[in-house]
Amino acid sequence: MLLKADEPLRIAVISLTHTHVHWIFNSEKRGDINIVGVVEPDTALAGRYARQYNFPKQKLFRTTAEMLAKVKPEAVAAFGTIADHVKVVEEFAPMGIHIMVEKPLSITANEGRRMQALAAKHNVQLLVNYETTWYPTVHETRALLEQSKVGPMVQLIVRDGHKGPQRINISNEFFSWLTDPVLNGGGAITDFGCYGANIATWLLKGQRPKAVMAVTQQLQPSANPKVDDEATIILIYDSCKVTLQPSWNWPIGRKDMELYGRTGAIYADNKLDLRVRMSVGYDGFDEKSLTLPERQQPYDDPFSFFKAVVRNTVKMEPYDLSSIENNILVMEILDAARESAKTGRVVHLTDPLPSMIMGNFMDDYNIKYAITDSLWTQKPGTKYWIINHNAAEQYLIVRNDDGNASEGGFYSRIDYMPFQNMAPYQWGFCLTTYDAKTPEEARTKAKADRSNPRKGCNGFPFSRMKR
Repeated sequence: MLLKADEPLRIAVISLTHTHVHWIFNSEKRGDINIVGVVEPDTALAGRYARQYNFPKQKLFRTTAEMLAKVKPEAVAAFGTIADHVKVVEEFAPMGIHIMVEKPLSITANEGRRMQALAAKHNVQLLVNYETTWYPTVHETRALLEQSKVGPMVQLIVRDGHKGPQRINISNEFFSWLTDPVLNGGGAITDFGCYGANIATWLLKGQRPKAVMAVTQQLQPSANPKVDDEATIILIYDSCKVTLQPSWNWPIGRKDMELYGRTGAIYADNKLDLRVRMSVGYDGFDEKSLTLPERQQPYDDPFSFFKAVVRNTVKMEPYDLSSIENNILVMEILDAARESAKTGRVVHLTDPLPSMIMGNFMDDYNIKYAITDSLWTQKPGTKYWIINHNAAEQYLIVRNDDGNASEGGFYSRIDYMPFQNMAPYQWGFCLTTYDAKTPEEARTKAKADRSNPRKGCNGFPFSRMKR
């Protein structure tokens, strides 16, 4: 059945154990969604919410099978454990039902990739909701950065958290899994580390950090005996550093960030208050303070936005804060952070480039190149930013620079191979894909045929490279 864009989105709520679920019940009053069913096996918990929000018990179901026998939702919103997210996608994606989950996407990146594959296979939307996605200050920070108001970003510091689940008196049903490493994936490092990773990935347009370092602590062991409650995560990029400080030990709840450029700094103090400081001399500055209005509908509410995406009145940009590709990278960062905290080692997220393809080269068309571990430049000025390298399969995934003459902002795959007995040419490459909308599309859209270097590059020869 085709529905008009202005009709409310028919949505079902899956589980009530995550207290962010209050958001969707309050959001229904806006008129963009119609909650047609609530699935919660705990009848006492379901009854509590039914009384609080005055919805009929006929909308309550103990299982998804019971719910689907009575109502036909277009979409579901999951408010259970993080470990349950993959199960929700496995159940609803094959039915063509769109899905929104609360942050983070999954327990691990591998689980997230399974969710991504199922959503793609069944042509459904899969979004991730973060509170900060709807903060005007977050979007104003990016706008100021892109306008070069403070110069290029050199450092980003993101601080998120509160005084701890026990100290803020969260509900028992939420506490029981939020402090469980199996059901939540960790403590503060997972609960609040995902916020900064999500924003950094968005600000940097999908760039993958070269390295991740993290330490965790347990400063309230009696309250959080199974998980960390304090973490520091450092992400190293080619041109900047990002520091994430997720914590269950802040005396005052916070979601704020500081972005430092070459000529100034932006302080997003909370949802609406932002300051811009411009450098003057050694340690002086001129400061301007702003109090921003709420964002326009549907960009001010997750469920209004979800409806707009499902109805195709809004199209998410690559690495949008709610997008699956952003949140796969978030999970890769969190996986690396947990590994670093466990081992005490720096975790590298991409294979190092072989020395064979690094340096200055000329191809057999006399075109010159300069290749570093982060940037592939075809002279005079075509640039490809390297975001992933697969050493085993010998290919790069790159982001086309916005300033390129064509396909700026898209993603490309570059396959390479060594040559034998072809001096002075040492190796060759194929620009296998050059206009993909996402890194995943660039990876899977086409592959070069190395067994036939004369015609294995989309019917053309590999470009041969010499120093």
